[in-house]
Amino acid sequence: MPRELQVEIRQNPSADYTRLPQPAYQVVTAASRTGSGPFARPRVIDRPAEGPDPLDLVVSLRRNGDDLQVSAFRTGERTPGNRMHRAGLTISAPKLLHLAARLRTVWRDRLIGYDPDPLNPYPFASTVDFSPLAAVAERKVAELAEEGRYFLETMFEGSDRSLVLFREYLNRTLTELDSLRIRFDSDLHLPWPMLAVDGDPSDPWADFLGHRHQIEQTGAAYPPIQPPNSARTRPVTSLNTDDQLTGIGRAPEVRKLLEDRSQLTVRTDSDLLLKALSAAVLDEDVMYFWCHGQFVANDSPYEQLAVRLSDDRHIDAELVRRHRRRHLDRPDAVFRPFVLLNACHTGQSAAAVDSALVFQMAAPRDAFDRLFPRLFLGPGRAGAPLRGPLVLTHSRWDRATGFWHLRAEGRPGIGHSGTGSAPVAQFSTRLRPTDSPYPHADLDHPIVNIDAGHVYRGGLATRLHPSGAHSDFQHPESAHLLLSLASHSR
Repeated sequence: MPRELQVEIRQNPSADYTRLPQPAYQVVTAASRTGSGPFARPRVIDRPAEGPDPLDLVVSLRRNGDDLQVSAFRTGERTPGNRMHRAGLTISAPKLLHLAARLRTVWRDRLIGYDPDPLNPYPFASTVDFSPLAAVAERKVAELAEEGRYFLETMFEGSDRSLVLFREYLNRTLTELDSLRIRFDSDLHLPWPMLAVDGDPSDPWADFLGHRHQIEQTGAAYPPIQPPNSARTRPVTSLNTDDQLTGIGRAPEVRKLLEDRSQLTVRTDSDLLLKALSAAVLDEDVMYFWCHGQFVANDSPYEQLAVRLSDDRHIDAELVRRHRRRHLDRPDAVFRPFVLLNACHTGQSAAAVDSALVFQMAAPRDAFDRLFPRLFLGPGRAGAPLRGPLVLTHSRWDRATGFWHLRAEGRPGIGHSGTGSAPVAQFSTRLRPTDSPYPHADLDHPIVNIDAGHVYRGGLATRLHPSGAHSDFQHPESAHLLLSLASHSR
């Protein structure tokens, strides 16, 4: 029988990555002393600071070219030679990333994409109660657990003595101990919760690391430390637009929605926008750009995306960085907006932001591999402009990025089919109706592809137009996606 789940929120994990932890401190009490006579001394009491419990295990994976080094330690544990456990992996970084992409694809095709009944599509992605599919679920979980074991075994395969000792230590720690708080600090984005161990006795459900332990994943780079989020009853938003676009399409409805549900600031002039960007504190939840976008050469062989409001000034990434540069390391500076770029060619983020949403992107499916490889955080990219998920919608009714990209480039674009190859992990889901909340897990990925073909269809006239439904994204469902992303980012 379905029943209400009791949920206790003990901490906000994302806040721990953007704020400095409070250190433990000691209290010296003179009233209570240890020892006697000349050997008496004050009693020292270690008192932990309020906050999350300490980690039980930290596993680090570092990349140097194609070579990989792994290390691990447990808090308070004495290790051989008074150092952490470490070893060099025999598998190369490209091979490991290939295995990770394969594992995610298997999960997508075998579980998420399971679609036996057209009247109840994708049951494992859209329902909570799997009781009617218990037998199918058991078979699929057993298959996926075996895939997870194969990944872990292949990752640590090798006969080098240090690697053998590391493999035995990690396997013993992951299997003999339950409910550990584990941080994987990795230069590669790997699906750690999908990996599995050989438990004793073997249990396909309990053998997944994500089921057996509490998993956190961090990378070599991290966003600037910022103060805690301010408490307020309404989100703070801005509409940065061109006066000539305010009445086009359903733009008035989107503006009214922002006015009704948020504290809205409207900017139509670049001077006002740059003045706001120059301030140490720009505490907006959403910065919505409904304006023009184009690639600008700037007398360089490498074009950069620039947006333009009502005036003729091109606003590119370097201009934004110039205005924010003095506040990058200030502890009192606040700048963590969710940026929505609703403009042509908006495939490159123009600032260091938490996340971004792009509707019907007009770019090749491999654009993030070929054109924007440094957009995301990663090894050697601590200053990457995008610090959170990049969410992209696509619709098969988008003829501009479908038929015309196919004719010009030999394959459809992102706005028609979603992202193809990319240097970071991807996740795919569907555009939800306004009364269906987005789970945090659906949007918490470097790239999220949103299939909006059931909404972005256009009318009869639109379907006959050469661009199809390319611009048919101004719907309540789009605003619901935007506000959900802003809510999760905080």
